[in-house]
Amino acid sequence: PAPVPSLPLPPPVQPFDSVIAPAGIGGMGVVTLTGTPRLDFASLQTFNYGDLYTSRSGFPVVVFQLDQPSLTVYRGVADQYADAATPTSFNVPYDAFAHTDPNEQVLLQASLADGRPLPAWVVFDAQSGRFDVRPPATFRGELQLKLTARDSKGREVQALFRFSVGEKREQSAGRPGLTDQLRQAAPRPAAARAG
Repeated sequence: PAPVPSLPLPPPVQPFDSVIAPAGIGGMGVVTLTGTPRLDFASLQTFNYGDLYTSRSGFPVVVFQLDQPSLTVYRGVADQYADAATPTSFNVPYDAFAHTDPNEQVLLQASLADGRPLPAWVVFDAQSGRFDVRPPATFRGELQLKLTARDSKGREVQALFRFSVGEKREQSAGRPGLTDQLRQAAPRPAAARAG
């Protein structure tokens, strides 16, 4: 039998001064993390004994195995949409952030991107990571939101995302939902290709 080729080792973690938040908004998508290593997530693996998250006494985030303790933005938060005057809710995904310590407690805080408090019609539960939104009938537009994750050692990172009300979903720049991804990946009928 032919020898089994060995897999290459992942590239080492490189020191870097900032991490680009995936849901960046108009130049605000760079989160400065001076002295924090740049995480090459393509080469990282979560622990192989199932999905591992940080302590549930805070908001659980995925855990990556690295030598140096770190909290960072991983996938961020996708942009969100609601029809005008329609209550909606959404949860922060557990992979929005990543940590290296499974025993760490990560706390979340939400505000507008400029640091002002959320409007009264946006309620955020930091423990569950749930946003409950009841937009007023007169509101149409976009909120730029900032989600801050902080661990017990004082490490802190932010992810920025948009929440649009009454605007078409296609105008949102976030990650497409699974339904949209499947629709885009589906083969087009022959008649549609010909026309």
